Amino acid sequence: LRLHLIRHGETEANVQNLVLGQGDSPLTERGLAVARIAAADNNFNGKGLKYWRTYCSDLYRAHRTARIVLGLEMDRHDDRCEEDNLSEVDLIVDARLRELAKGAREGFDKSLTYDEATAARLDRAQNDQSKSEMQMPILESIDDAWDRVQSWIDSLIEEAIADYYTSQSLRELGSAEECNSKKSPNSSNTPKIYDVFALSHSALIRTMIHQMV
Repeated sequence: LRLHLIRHGETEANVQNLVLGQGDSPLTERGLAVARIAAADNNFNGKGLKYWRTYCSDLYRAHRTARIVLGLEMDRHDDRCEEDNLSEVDLIVDARLRELAKGAREGFDKSLTYDEATAARLDRAQNDQSKSEMQMPILESIDDAWDRVQSWIDSLIEEAIADYYTSQSLRELGSAEECNSKKSPNSSNTPKIYDVFALSHSALIRTMIHQMV
């Protein structure tokens, strides 16, 4: 199993130096442009390297980036892009690939400490009649985030093992049929690599790399 971990494009919140966490923000023109560059590269878009599975976080910024990279949406900036040329990749949206939840800091400047962000959020809530700010966003630890990512990885491993043994059985059946018909077996001993595209978020990707490497 080989994971290809890709971060979403730049967002408006990134430019404004805001903590996003499991909040969301639209991609900037720069973020869209970088995604289009990746879409033109066969090392990323799935046309050169064929992915076994393609996944993305359920947050908009990641989902939009993944759709562009994999050629799943029309690009109004490219006159050559037609609906008939859109990719048929099956993109799976999975909430386990969400960014780490940053709690009270979500939506506030990155320079604020957690306590400062909490105080600012409570102060804002007192002046907010909608009470939306009174609901404190959840806060995850590294271990919390790794638990959900590990669940995702474990499910991939289970699917890959099942696919491998199914394929192996079919190859053995084909080889037996070739022997019975007095033809030379043509089975390959090359191990199959299960390449998985996963478009996620910076802190979650760092967590994955730290835990696996």
